[in-house]
Amino acid sequence: MTIKPIKISLNEWGAIFTWLTVFVITLMAMDRSSWEVKIGLYPVITLFVIYLVCLLLVINESIGIRKPKLRTSIFVLQLLSAFLINFYISFDFLPILTIIWASILPSFVSFRNSFIITSFVVILWNLFDWILWQDDNIIYSGLLYYTFHLFAVSMTVNAVSAEKAKEKAEKLNKELQSTQLLLGEASRQNERTRIARDLHDLLGHHLTALLINLQVAEHTTKGDAKKNIVKCHSLAKLLMSDVREAVESIRENQSLNFENMLKKLIEAVPNLKFSIDIKYDFELDDIDIAKQFLSCIQETITNCLKHANASQFKLVILRNKGNLLLKIEDDGSCDNKLNAGHGLTGITERIQMLNGTVDFNTSSGSLKINICIPVD
Repeated sequence: MTIKPIKISLNEWGAIFTWLTVFVITLMAMDRSSWEVKIGLYPVITLFVIYLVCLLLVINESIGIRKPKLRTSIFVLQLLSAFLINFYISFDFLPILTIIWASILPSFVSFRNSFIITSFVVILWNLFDWILWQDDNIIYSGLLYYTFHLFAVSMTVNAVSAEKAKEKAEKLNKELQSTQLLLGEASRQNERTRIARDLHDLLGHHLTALLINLQVAEHTTKGDAKKNIVKCHSLAKLLMSDVREAVESIRENQSLNFENMLKKLIEAVPNLKFSIDIKYDFELDDIDIAKQFLSCIQETITNCLKHANASQFKLVILRNKGNLLLKIEDDGSCDNKLNAGHGLTGITERIQMLNGTVDFNTSSGSLKINICIPVD
């Protein structure tokens, strides 16, 4: 399996820089204030490193910590390491570590619970500070840092709300794209039907009338005129045959070009390499099946980019004994025990509407989806 580079966002760099600043200042302050230090330098460095590792494991998606219980345990360990640092050394700026922690809290719990937990953490921190270090300014510093904690929590709540609104807008936009593709293809299908009907109803009827009149004229004329009428009659019958073939050809090719719609769907997707393998000339007559297929493929693409950190997306379409099979696979990371969210649940519901089945396989470390739908 290809090892992917760790991607660090701007917010994550900001958290790392803040941690580094606190860490460096702590080391400098320890060197100048040995009377406040209970343990040596190396244990403090170890606790700071543990805090940083926990921080990155919690906030960085490319590392791949996706199990909720494990991620929550690491998040608690991050807070515990901050408390242990405060247990061994006392500096006024150390609450910055819990401010960083509090800014991540709304991604685990609701705003109400974030407010309650943050208040409890600040009270507990200052209580320990007062018991261990007899800080005379504990009330003033506690209230000051409490406001910083609340500000960090409220900013994160706003950011999370904005991200959810953005995801909802993107989902609606993708559904709109699928609908536009289907409407465009359906419009072309309707136009072909109209042309075939016009050819049959208008041109076909006029040619039939012409053939009848030419046949009558053929029996009522003689000499060179009759020869010309016979020739025109033959040409008219040939033209009538061509019109019938054209009408039949147009009506036989009214299926939706799913491959064309799929190519239009994926051409605007960034940061993902597609491998599309369609084993036969794939056409769909049922617009509803095409719509559900496009929605399912679109959902899996979103899952690859958002959750799996994938760079390659493979799709295989084939027929087998009256069933239409879709095999979807990516090179991202996925837990062996799959926790189906709204996206994967939506895929299952869509396929069940078509009397089909869906199988999610994570045994290889990446997500494989096998869809089977009866079409005959």
